[in-house]
Amino acid sequence: MATTRIKDLSKTATTVNSDANLVLDGNTGGTQKISRDNFRQDTADAFVAAPGTYNLAPLNSGTGKIDAVYLSSSSDSPKGAWDASSNTPSLADGSGTAGDYYDVTVAGSSDLGSGSITFTVGDVVKYNGTVWFKIDSVANILDGVSTIDGAKSAIEIPDVGTAPNEVPLNGMLGDMAYQSSEGISVARAEVESTTGTATTQALTVTDGSSTNFVVQENGRVGVGTASPSAKLHLQDTGVDVGLSIDRTDAKKFNIYVDSGGNLITRDQGAGVSRVVVLGNGDVHYQTSSAELALYNDLTHGSISRAFVKCEGRSGTFNYGGDLVFKLRNDDYSISERARFTQNGLCFNGDTAAANALDAYEEGLWSATFTPATSGTITLAGSVNALRYTIVGRVAHIQGKVDVTAVSSPVGNYVKVSLPTAVGVPDINEESGSTAGSVVVIGAAGSMNDYTLLAVEGDDHLRIYKGTGSTPVATAADFNGNEEVYINATYIVA
Repeated sequence: MATTRIKDLSKTATTVNSDANLVLDGNTGGTQKISRDNFRQDTADAFVAAPGTYNLAPLNSGTGKIDAVYLSSSSDSPKGAWDASSNTPSLADGSGTAGDYYDVTVAGSSDLGSGSITFTVGDVVKYNGTVWFKIDSVANILDGVSTIDGAKSAIEIPDVGTAPNEVPLNGMLGDMAYQSSEGISVARAEVESTTGTATTQALTVTDGSSTNFVVQENGRVGVGTASPSAKLHLQDTGVDVGLSIDRTDAKKFNIYVDSGGNLITRDQGAGVSRVVVLGNGDVHYQTSSAELALYNDLTHGSISRAFVKCEGRSGTFNYGGDLVFKLRNDDYSISERARFTQNGLCFNGDTAAANALDAYEEGLWSATFTPATSGTITLAGSVNALRYTIVGRVAHIQGKVDVTAVSSPVGNYVKVSLPTAVGVPDINEESGSTAGSVVVIGAAGSMNDYTLLAVEGDDHLRIYKGTGSTPVATAADFNGNEEVYINATYIVA
């Protein structure tokens, strides 16, 4: 059977049933049929042999892909930097080579032939063979604005507002806000501020109108103040300012300055202020028992060695109190050793007013000698300093005086002035009277002939000459050249 070739078929036939038409099956009128089974393969081979004629690119039989030979040979070609504000170097649609592109280094808007396009630093302008178009730099996960520029080491992100899920950042990352229900979680965060100015605020927390927290470059931290004056500076207005320190078992202490300018350490659990330093410098200490326990060490645990206690007294409008000192004994018992009351100092638990030590005094005084009846006795100014000590109601005197002159001294005794008068005790009428010792060298009598007496209510001692059973005239024994040694103890008024 004769074979009909495709090229032999008529291109002008108009009737289906004529032999000039190609019939693919044998069911249509006409006598000429295609009898060759591989007609489709012959057709495909013809396309592959002349792809340029038919504008078709065949698949590679091994890979199932189009061979590289049939792909465009053009590639991206970087051309350098481009200024979008001045269109430098000059670009225009229809001019250039496909694949050429420039990096935008100066932001701006330019009309390259297809309308004005706004570029930001980091964008790319590229030619596709027909027009120049913009490629945004790599999309940023924060706000979708491209940020990457291969020639830079820093990220610049324009301020895009404060809508939800956006992060507003200026070109220098100076302002940042983050909106998220989960917050930010990082393993380590570091804030670096290198202005070189100590008071520069490296980190701040504000509420929009005032600074609530600040860290300066010099390391000072301010809470409630933007200008901390110490390593930690707490400040507030109209409220108590301070620290709250507590444990999970509800034991809690507050340390603060109250509205009166007083420093308070308060036991919040007990509801009392333990230590108060007043603005004038006074210090108040308080416990539930008003007792201060003192420790010399903690070697044997928290066992106090001494106690100081302010003990109040009952009574309406009675503000008085005693200051009590106690010590722990070897058997761990505690004993009172001293107590300051309004009556004086008491010892070992004795609080009787009559037993309180209410005075202590010591010093020097210049004595005077006076004849009991008349005349004068003059003492040397350079040797006339007697020492006295007063403890409670007991006075002790001792010392030496020199007599330098007399003038007709008359009397049974010579008066020796005292720093304080002889007292009159409450026990019995004469218990305040006492005797002392006196040695007189150079007088008319022997130096041991004289005695020293103290009489209740007198403001002086009496020097008597006692060679017999009763005192005799004494003043006349002094001639102006005596040394007198005195030693006496008496009850004061």
